Amino acid sequence: PGDFLGRWGGDEFVALMPQTDATGAMLLAEKFRQEILALALPHENSPVTDLVTISLGVATMTPRGAESSEELIKRADEALFTAKKAGRNRIVQRITGIASSISTH
Repeated sequence: PGDFLGRWGGDEFVALMPQTDATGAMLLAEKFRQEILALALPHENSPVTDLVTISLGVATMTPRGAESSEELIKRADEALFTAKKAGRNRIVQRITGIASSISTH
């Protein structure tokens, strides 16, 4: 099966990439972040920034691991929350209880 991108709810989207490892997921997330920023779309009335940006939460799992898909989504959501709380326009990867952040300012 190929990759899948879809709306998860509200302003959240999910990308499922079954053939992509953690490094590849982080590289792709950074590419998304840079491309959105390069559009230089005005973000009127934002208390955070003048331009539209994205924050991304990344979580990966091995297909035969003990983790459920619900746990994977929970880790990705926690990473996204951490990215937003840390100032937005950044990527945070959640590795089973450990958050590692890439600052992008």
